[in-house]
Amino acid sequence: MSKFFKGFAAAALAASALTAANAADFDGTASVEIVEAITVVSQESVDFGAVGSPSGSTGTVTITPSATTATFATSGVTQFGTASQGSFTITGAAGRNVQIAFLNGNEDITLASAANAFDAVTNPTGNADELDASLTLAEAGTQALDDGTDSDEHTFYVGGTLTIPDGAAQDAYSGTFTVDVRYE
Repeated sequence: MSKFFKGFAAAALAASALTAANAADFDGTASVEIVEAITVVSQESVDFGAVGSPSGSTGTVTITPSATTATFATSGVTQFGTASQGSFTITGAAGRNVQIAFLNGNEDITLASAANAFDAVTNPTGNADELDASLTLAEAGTQALDDGTDSDEHTFYVGGTLTIPDGAAQDAYSGTFTVDVRYE
């Protein structure tokens, strides 16, 4: 038993020597940079204007957003009011890039009034109870906040196509959409 105990003790001592030789302590570092929070302010809402209800066909109002000059077009409807693209200003840390995108990649929204609700998702064929507004971003993707000051601004624009079904009820309609703006 004494030989066994001596052999076991020698093996344990050798194993602990190997373990100590294969171990090391390491000091790592952690850091953080706090940057200015992103804010987005609406300068102008997307407004498809006032249009006459189409008779016997479907009508559309299209706003093509642009940083220079938005274009507006109608088909199958008469436009009485002025349409306007949406304009939104981002403020953030200078020298940073931001990503601008609709939360779902594209943005089909529901326009509703107190008397009528139009929903492009539940009935995409469109009838008197439904309407499709498909929005677009003029400056989706990466944009720079980059004039060298402590904080900088970037303005982006939203437009889209509104499809108005034959027999759409006379009323004022509105809906909301979500744009995701984040630092890269």
